[in-house]
Amino acid sequence: MTLDTRCPVCNRLDEDGRHCFLKCKFVKYYWSDPQMEQVRQKLLDKRSAWEVVKEVLYLNEDDHLKAVILLWKWWIIGREA
Repeated sequence: MTLDTRCPVCNRLDEDGRHCFLKCKFVKYYWSDPQMEQVRQKLLDKRSAWEVVKEVLYLNEDDHLKAVILLWKWWIIGREA
């Protein structure tokens, strides 16, 4: 069985969740647009998806909502690409 591990947005090989939501050159634009780059940098330091989720949940209310909406919208964009 062959799995296609290319990023659905930028076609980078060996895409993973970290790349898809935090490192892809296109998603970086969305993080920087609402001044969320600092949050993205914090999330990049996490070692697991669970640590990322916990960090998002503990953000202040405004950043929490922005991050959740950004990640959800990016998930939809990636699925449509």
